Amino acid sequence: MFGFAQDGLLLILGIAAFIVEVYALVDSLKYTNEQYYAAGKRNKAFWTAMTGSAAAVGFLTLPPPIGHNPSGVLSILGLAAVVVAGVYLTDVRAALRSTRRPPRSSRGGW
Repeated sequence: MFGFAQDGLLLILGIAAFIVEVYALVDSLKYTNEQYYAAGKRNKAFWTAMTGSAAAVGFLTLPPPIGHNPSGVLSILGLAAVVVAGVYLTDVRAALRSTRRPPRSSRGGW
């Protein structure tokens, strides 16, 4: 009985982690290389590779019935993938968002 509940919880957490990793990857593609440098972060290729790798590892570590049962090294890599996505979303993304140009005024000024 508890095994079923644990399996369901692991499935939900695995899917949630994979969604966060894919979101970090898509978000890392939105910004230009110049914005990464302006924010004082590593370049776009680095963060795209990191978040892309995190999404790939997240996909590989999805629990059953979607994936296989990760154990050992794959479980640790799955945790590392979530950490990479979390660092990007909390630190790098916040710095990148501060480099955006302010929107044009709707009052008609140049």
